Amino acid sequence: MKTSQTIEILNHLIEINNDRSAGYYKAVEELKSSNDDLKAIFTGMANDSKTFAQELTQMVINLGGEFATGTSSKGNLYRVWMDLATTYTENGKQAILNACKYGEDEAQNAYEAALSSDSTMDPQVKTIIAEQHATLDTALDIIRRFRDANNLVHG
Repeated sequence: MKTSQTIEILNHLIEINNDRSAGYYKAVEELKSSNDDLKAIFTGMANDSKTFAQELTQMVINLGGEFATGTSSKGNLYRVWMDLATTYTENGKQAILNACKYGEDEAQNAYEAALSSDSTMDPQVKTIIAEQHATLDTALDIIRRFRDANNLVHG
């Protein structure tokens, strides 16, 4: 794989992690104080994404590229939706969990695309991406469980 293609993929993953981190911090702000357990989980997920973005940034630097620093417009859009949904729905917690599930799905798609993009990607880069993807798989399962449990209670 050409270095420029690898840098492009890594930069997309950096943006996804910046989106994910910002989304979880936003979710923490939107949750009521009675959801401290969920706030702690979301903070941990946001911190994971900050760490992932730092790892990916270092890879871009090592490849001689310029790294992404912002979030995507799609990520900004779903945070605005989270604001609206929590403001105008009875069950703001469910809206937040739905938004987080959407964000996790987007992260999954990005990581799966990166891993399947080309088998000539440097094996060390691919290994780190696969390890991050595994952590995101676990996060997605956690979000699903909370979302489904909350829906049973309020659905």
